[in-house]
Amino acid sequence: MNRKNIISKVLISLLLTTIVVFAWKNHKPNPTYKFGQKIDDFNGVAVYYNGKVSTVKGRNVTADHYYLGLKYQCVEFVKGYYYEKLNHKMLNSYGNTKDFLQESAKRERNHTLPT
Repeated sequence: MNRKNIISKVLISLLLTTIVVFAWKNHKPNPTYKFGQKIDDFNGVAVYYNGKVSTVKGRNVTADHYYLGLKYQCVEFVKGYYYEKLNHKMLNSYGNTKDFLQESAKRERNHTLPT
């Protein structure tokens, strides 16, 4: 293989890699919805579209300064549901949704996190 062919293949590879990376970064998982758009609700508590897995656009804090979580993430929904429907404030400000249920409680309010 001559030098000209090698350079051409390298340039084509770089161009294709650039196109793939650009497409991946600008890919919308579901182009039907816009970030922050209400897509459903459960018992009157809204569920919002949050785009890509790592998308974060600020914090959600209630009028009485209770921190619900990062906007449109699952933790925000769960803490918002407890707050709105069960009148319950969790002490833990951070964590994962799975941390809010006790294994033995099976869908019951987590009483280890008092108001």
